[in-house]
Amino acid sequence: MSNCIVNIDGYKDEYSHLNGQLKMQITKYDIAVGMISIGKTHWSEYVTKKNLMDIIHYWTALIPYIDEKPTLKINENFIKLDPSDKTGKSYVIGTGVTNVIASKILKISCLQYAEELRKVGIIKVNSGSLELGDLVGFDTNGDWHVMESKGRTYPVSNTLKKKAKRQAEKIEKINGLAPKTKNYCITYINNDACLVTLSDPDKISDNPVNLEIDIDAFLRFYYKRIFGSFLMRSSNITLIINNLLFQAFRVDLDGEGIYLGLENRIFESLQTENYQQILSLQQEIWESTIDSNIKDGSLMASGVLFFTGNPIEGQPIQDSDSSNNPISEKNFSTQYSAQSVSVDLNYH
Repeated sequence: MSNCIVNIDGYKDEYSHLNGQLKMQITKYDIAVGMISIGKTHWSEYVTKKNLMDIIHYWTALIPYIDEKPTLKINENFIKLDPSDKTGKSYVIGTGVTNVIASKILKISCLQYAEELRKVGIIKVNSGSLELGDLVGFDTNGDWHVMESKGRTYPVSNTLKKKAKRQAEKIEKINGLAPKTKNYCITYINNDACLVTLSDPDKISDNPVNLEIDIDAFLRFYYKRIFGSFLMRSSNITLIINNLLFQAFRVDLDGEGIYLGLENRIFESLQTENYQQILSLQQEIWESTIDSNIKDGSLMASGVLFFTGNPIEGQPIQDSDSSNNPISEKNFSTQYSAQSVSVDLNYH
């Protein structure tokens, strides 16, 4: 099943096989978790301000403005919005889609805002302009990539493509090596369909930027932005998905729950600050998560799991200390003794 089309061009050498047209299935939850994992704003900041459905989709403004079946598209509610609101919502939808595309097509498991990393000293600009591309991240082999993201609800112009190319080409080297790809990803979504353009332009920038990135700090910042102080706690929910063990936490809100989980070995490595172990797990976790289908949720290649309600139809996770019996279904079992956890906003 697919609900959007991705047109891919400009890739060479080991990536040349990507060129062409690809049909993909992208859900609202995929886009929402894509925004969460990029981490420009921590999800827990919205817990005290919004209801559960707003929290799930706040970053992407998906409800009630977008549908995902049979195609990913905006609906009449979106069309009636003020133009300035449309611009903001288009941007965050585009960024969420870019993260999903980067993960599924380019095997980029950890993607973050370059400017946010520069602000906290994780990225250092050694030469060139201070203007950076949108996003940087590494793939399952540990190679760096650059992503420029755009989201639009009107046809994509050549001018926009040229602008995206210039921004994607800005970063010449990361830690002394050229990025494997320097991509732009433009999401065009209207009331009929969603069309994504993914390209790797090869023009050399007139004012290139050379970056130094502290990989340990990069990983620490990525996961800390999502999990905050949860990383220092003992999880009381364990889940097995596609033979991977996950530690999970439930966040209560007015009797409803959000579940946030992380692959167990990554969870333990973060607690012991063993970042090389995290890097060594990237390929295995990507292969185990790429085709996952989580009901009312999403599982990222970085090992981040997010879901609400009942991940298995008719078999909800129970919030009780008395239940220790495993629930099993194909590729999904769970053992739990769940308690709600409070949200700590001190995630930096």
